Amino acid sequence: MKMTELFLADLDREAKPTRRTLERVPDGVYDWKPHPKSMPMGYLTTLVATMPSWLVMMVNQEELDLQ
Repeated sequence: MKMTELFLADLDREAKPTRRTLERVPDGVYDWKPHPKSMPMGYLTTLVATMPSWLVMMVNQEELDLQ
């Protein structure tokens, strides 16, 4: 299986639950933390929302160094 096919399958599988989770975050509570040791929800939602762009970057690279 090509890496692009693997990434697309992963996106398809994760898109709906991720969207549902992001839709449940109320406006204006970006500093709320799900757990005292967690990052603020606003940061977490931004992180999750931008993850698909990471896949685009990885696919377009000739090589990927994860160090």
